[in-house]
Amino acid sequence: MKPLSTQAIEDARRKILKYLNTSTTFRIFRRDIDPENYKFGTNLSTIMEHNQTEVLPSPVGHRCAVVGNSGILLSSLCGREIDDHDFVFRLNLAPVDGEFSRDVGSKVDLITLNRMELLALETLSKDLNTTVQGWMYINRLNGTVTDSSIVWYPLGFPEKLSQIAVSFRDTLQLQPAWAYTPESLMYLASKVWNMPVPSTGLSVMTAALLHCDEVTMYGFFPFPEDSRGRTLRYHYYEPDTGPLKGNHSFGLHNMPKEFSLLQKLAEDGALRLVTERCYDKIFDVT
Repeated sequence: MKPLSTQAIEDARRKILKYLNTSTTFRIFRRDIDPENYKFGTNLSTIMEHNQTEVLPSPVGHRCAVVGNSGILLSSLCGREIDDHDFVFRLNLAPVDGEFSRDVGSKVDLITLNRMELLALETLSKDLNTTVQGWMYINRLNGTVTDSSIVWYPLGFPEKLSQIAVSFRDTLQLQPAWAYTPESLMYLASKVWNMPVPSTGLSVMTAALLHCDEVTMYGFFPFPEDSRGRTLRYHYYEPDTGPLKGNHSFGLHNMPKEFSLLQKLAEDGALRLVTERCYDKIFDVT
């Protein structure tokens, strides 16, 4: 793996700072604020007037991991290496408990909530523990989101977040910190990388490069087979339904193009991109 380059990291950060800044990328509600009283703002002056949120420290850690959800993670044995980072970003409420932890780790410092999950949780919030779908979410969240985690909605103005935070507290007895980005991070990342509809993963990587000294990417591989010819699931936590169809360039996100960007950033030394197994010797594998 090519070593990181201080110059490449600074070049990437300067590019990002044309559109993002550390004052508005993450607005984290203070834990003494009741979720029922959350006030959201679309600009920094309104946010400061509300006086309810704080920013994520920058740098949040020397070494950060951004963990995607590709099936490339299965049998990777990367869990301990991921957890060894100072700060771990995860995506879209992906589970980390039980059978997955050896491959994906269990540390969850910050995890995103996407629009689909926001709407689903809003619908389920009144009867989260009385429906089959609600129980599925409960099982998925248990062991993933903890009181020490930050749950982040990065796609703009999310008034529904207040209702969901109340449901987490009252139904699941979970009180993570809640965060949002006043302007959609996906929109801002599209301008940074000239990518029309960037994925959550690319958007989170953009924020991580701004808030971390070093960034390593795991679980970003959008193809149906790995270098050893293994058939891969689309998401590591979904049932095995056979090989993927197409090359993912015809949906909402152009995943192969994003992967090429990650490869270029890794080649330049702006970040590390892990797509192979991690070292077996750090595990007690028999």
